[in-house]
Amino acid sequence: MKIPHKDQIKFTNKLMEDVIDLLNAYFIQIGVAVVPTIGIIGELELGKLGVNEIIEVTNTTLDRNLYPEGVAARTRKRDLVMKRQIVSYICKKLGYPIHHISILLKIDHATVLHGHRLVGELLFNKNSHMIMAHTEIINTLNAYHNKKYGKDIPEIIKS
Repeated sequence: MKIPHKDQIKFTNKLMEDVIDLLNAYFIQIGVAVVPTIGIIGELELGKLGVNEIIEVTNTTLDRNLYPEGVAARTRKRDLVMKRQIVSYICKKLGYPIHHISILLKIDHATVLHGHRLVGELLFNKNSHMIMAHTEIINTLNAYHNKKYGKDIPEIIKS
């Protein structure tokens, strides 16, 4: 039985999504980027901030006496929640899988999606609190990126 062309494309796309999900399950967070444990995916993208790096740099903007665990602290205090949402927003804009972001921030994947959407809306609507927090994190990330890689962070992160 021959599979029609349109169905074959859908099947192939679904299969590729499943393969990507399977490979993502075996990723390990190290250094500057997400790197697979098996050498199938390709080269490490140099100069790209990793999720762990973004979290650690964001943690430098927090009072560590108040939040010793950083942005992954289990609290709903507004200032911390906002920074956690900004981390979700930045990581998602860089194309990291929601699964990895949620694991490292110790939150649900739906919370990552909500944070990404909310930050985008608040920045678009020019919410002053969100703009100040976002600007603080972006400036800190940019300083870190300049020191480590000798260049500014990508424009996609700044917007």
